[in-house]
Amino acid sequence: MLQIRPAQMHALEADAQRQFVAGLSDYLCAHHLGLLPRFPLPQRHAIVELMLERAAAWGATWQASLALYADLMQRVAPNFDRHPDVAAALRTGFVHADERILSLPDRVSRPVWVAVEAQRVDLYLFTSRTLDAQPLAARTAAALPLVLWDRVTPDAATAVAQQGAALAARVGIGELEDGPLVSAALIALYGAALHHADTAAWRREVMAAGIGPEERLTMLRLRIALDHGRRV
Repeated sequence: MLQIRPAQMHALEADAQRQFVAGLSDYLCAHHLGLLPRFPLPQRHAIVELMLERAAAWGATWQASLALYADLMQRVAPNFDRHPDVAAALRTGFVHADERILSLPDRVSRPVWVAVEAQRVDLYLFTSRTLDAQPLAARTAAALPLVLWDRVTPDAATAVAQQGAALAARVGIGELEDGPLVSAALIALYGAALHHADTAAWRREVMAAGIGPEERLTMLRLRIALDHGRRV
């Protein structure tokens, strides 16, 4: 009789997990062109693994519920489960956690989903849930080597996060959770050119009076996408 040793079983499970991550990454890329396709393959898979970690924390075990959770993180908001109504729906309604997750689109009202989307924080895509209670500086530093894979090393991440926080405070987005991350990306991607004459026009637009922090953050993200093809 064929016997599978524990080490062989572990290898089979690890291979199945890799295949699931790769397949889910391909699905999310096909349905949401503005996010994962902006990253190289290893970073895409790392982001998907972080999504699955968050889903598993709510008890997801079925591939369908894991995939839906990841889809909601990308399509609605990475922090969708932090809204009180969504969190309540994740805790109650069905005995099995997978059923609770799969029924979320029907059990959570449209106004709540709209509110969740308006409070979107992309930082949750790039960090482990184990860091959620940590200071924003630590979470930003953890995200930077993934978001700026070719610009920021883990050893330099803390210093770059501090620079990003300082810039975010100066431009009025320091109170937003994504503010230091986007600001750090500006520093890393533009460097000294951030203060050159050829960026002056869009810097004036971004800093114009009457523009609130959320709108300014969105404008900076769009600028990064236009100039560098990056998603931050």
